[in-house]
Amino acid sequence: MTSIPTLLPTERIDTSRATPTPEPGQLWIASWGGESLGLVLVAIAYDDYFIAWPVTDESVPPSHPCFKLAMAGPPLACWPEGETGISNAVLDSCLGQPLTGRAVREIRAWVRGDEPVEGLDVYPERTDDDAEDALALVCMTAAAWGELDSPGLETTGGVLSAAFVESHAVDAIRLNRVLGGVAALARDALAQRRLLDASQAAAIASEFGASVDHVWSPPSGEEAVLLRSPEMKHEVLETARSLGSSEDEVRAKAWEASLIAARQEGQSRDAIRERVRHALRSLRSEA
Repeated sequence: MTSIPTLLPTERIDTSRATPTPEPGQLWIASWGGESLGLVLVAIAYDDYFIAWPVTDESVPPSHPCFKLAMAGPPLACWPEGETGISNAVLDSCLGQPLTGRAVREIRAWVRGDEPVEGLDVYPERTDDDAEDALALVCMTAAAWGELDSPGLETTGGVLSAAFVESHAVDAIRLNRVLGGVAALARDALAQRRLLDASQAAAIASEFGASVDHVWSPPSGEEAVLLRSPEMKHEVLETARSLGSSEDEVRAKAWEASLIAARQEGQSRDAIRERVRHALRSLRSEA
């Protein structure tokens, strides 16, 4: 796997740390594959991704509009200019909430030209090469973190795109023939509860005269959101270690297993959580 860039400080991962629902103003350890990448502050939280501000120590020279975070320990600099979207799957452990949601909104507005934020400890402006290089490093690293959890469907598999089914009038009989006459596979594929591999996606594309990119899409739904949440992070990592697989591959396999189990289960949040956990336990037991 290509080396993932990191930013100091890379906090030691501790599975006893809290994993609350991501909210604006929280400071988190970012990790991938069991390795700490650095720190991020949540600026905006969505269901399965968040808008991040990278956070470093002062070994990466900060300058305006970077500001100091009020946290115990060595000084930490927050880089709002490095703002980028990152999957929730990268969030590992929460270190606290140094800013309120309101403060984050005010800082975002200030960075975009609004009034200065009262009480914000902002670093002096610098225009030297070291400051410019530091900003470039932080932005490049945050962008690389934003690419994580996007391995490509050829690696993890994908589901039959609902838009493709509609636009090409895909029916069960024709799909069944393309997929080798396995009726259950065709049925599950149409219901978007079965992952297609690259050869199956290519066969469907050829049959219906479409590009492969239009045939499939990443798994979605509540199960996919939950598998990307910090709540499931350490179980996903444990399963990945057991299988010798990547986080991406484990999430895809667990998603499929939990959707197949959904035929017999209810659709409450607790039922979804239990299906996902059962899918992860089952994968580990097969290792």
